[in-house]
Amino acid sequence: MNVGVERLSTINALLVIVTLLLSMQDRTGKVYPGSDGDYVLVHSTKKAEATPESRLEFYGKNKQLLCALDYSSQDGEHGHGAGKTAWTPDGNYFVAALVTSGGHQAWHAPTIIYSRNKKWLVNLDDFIDGLGIASSGFELIAPHQVSTHMLKDREIPITFNLDDLFKQATLPKSTKGIACTEGKVLKAALLH
Repeated sequence: MNVGVERLSTINALLVIVTLLLSMQDRTGKVYPGSDGDYVLVHSTKKAEATPESRLEFYGKNKQLLCALDYSSQDGEHGHGAGKTAWTPDGNYFVAALVTSGGHQAWHAPTIIYSRNKKWLVNLDDFIDGLGIASSGFELIAPHQVSTHMLKDREIPITFNLDDLFKQATLPKSTKGIACTEGKVLKAALLH
């Protein structure tokens, strides 16, 4: 191999490394291990002065990607970031309350629930008679209840039994939620 080609290969390799490092500099990730070897990985990316935007990745116990929800926007100001996130005390559900990245609909905190047994995702907004979930500060009640607030003409406390909710969501003719399988990456607007 001549010196010119070797130098060019080294330069190209360095450019690739620098590009990767720059693309990851504003990206952080946190792993939420499940009770059966499965886990959720929450990546957050921040642009300029906006609130971070997130991508939630759901992995099975064999470490294979089941699905991902991408809440990022091109300008970093029209997406959502993961606020409070946690597994329920029984370990069957992962709850993620979202916050807006640019201040639009600041009252709204879409709350996404993942069922590890059913491999299914839902948005709590689909189960209320109101404008939307209005609090990112949910409370978990053993074994698998979520207490939060919805907005109607005012904020109203509401509690969901997640076993009952997912029975309803996975009925054959239900349009609530989406399967989390086959490694698909979903732009999160599908769950709003």
